[in-house]
Amino acid sequence: MSFEGEKNREEKLKEIEEHKTWLIENENEDKQRDFLIFVCSECGLRITFEKNKNRNTTGMTFIYQDYKEYFINNSDFELFPNKYKIRKISTWGAPTSYICLDCGHGVFNEEVPTKECEQCGSKIFTKGNELEGKLCPICSTAFSKGLEILGYEKYCEKRNEINNEWWNIYRERYKVKKPEPVIFTEEENLEEKRQNAIMKIHNEKDFVINNKNNIIFFRLDDAFWEGSFNCLLEWNNKNNGNFLLYDGCEIWIDKNIEYEKIENVLKILARYDYFNKKLYKEKIGLDGYTVTLEVKYEKNYKELAMWCPTDGILKEIGNLLVEYAGMNIKELYEYAWE
Repeated sequence: MSFEGEKNREEKLKEIEEHKTWLIENENEDKQRDFLIFVCSECGLRITFEKNKNRNTTGMTFIYQDYKEYFINNSDFELFPNKYKIRKISTWGAPTSYICLDCGHGVFNEEVPTKECEQCGSKIFTKGNELEGKLCPICSTAFSKGLEILGYEKYCEKRNEINNEWWNIYRERYKVKKPEPVIFTEEENLEEKRQNAIMKIHNEKDFVINNKNNIIFFRLDDAFWEGSFNCLLEWNNKNNGNFLLYDGCEIWIDKNIEYEKIENVLKILARYDYFNKKLYKEKIGLDGYTVTLEVKYEKNYKELAMWCPTDGILKEIGNLLVEYAGMNIKELYEYAWE
């Protein structure tokens, strides 16, 4: 997500250096994060307790997934009998130390709970790092000893491993056959590697400003991680260039683009006097998205980012770039410009 406002070359370079410092500090802090994961052996409920020593805070996450939605449309799907107290999918995360073991609700805003549970009225609260031997709020099975993990990266790896394990367990419970493994050709593997390399480079914060070529980069960031996408034009002198449309994980369109089409974008920049005029306007929209236009053209550079713009240069260039992809911006993000 970009920060709102306008930045010239010096301001952008300063932001990049500050971001590098933050990454180092954040990486060091992440390595010291201490997690304790309790996994119910019957239903797969995961409760994670974290004590952040650096910030002197605690937090918990509660994840129960029956995976039914992934298998119910399969022809050999069958429900399996169980007597679980809670059957719907439940997930929460909060800065708390205690949990109600009657309903699985977290106890928020209290260091030591003194009242009844807001959800069910129970007073059976347990600290998140003392769940061993306590009964699971989903299926009433006693929790075994928690898994201790140091470091956020290792925690994410273990979390994904546990998720995959329980996905397979529930697949077997629903009697759904294991899917045949997908075998990719050598050409498909090479293409995936090529796209991954492009994505890695283009996701660097200094990709535009330090590029030897001319770059016009348009990005729409949705605050809820739905509908976000990027458009990029790259060219040298007055030659034809390259056009990309992609999200954070996959390249959708990668093609050559005629210089005449690049000129159409440059004309919009010139009409708004993009590099010299102040174009930022504070917007308070109904939907949570930020639009960013970052341009490096010859010796000029500027980044403009606005919250929920409804008109102006960001709308014009965004619509034009998406049109070059053969699409309408509403197809990519239905709330744009509202």
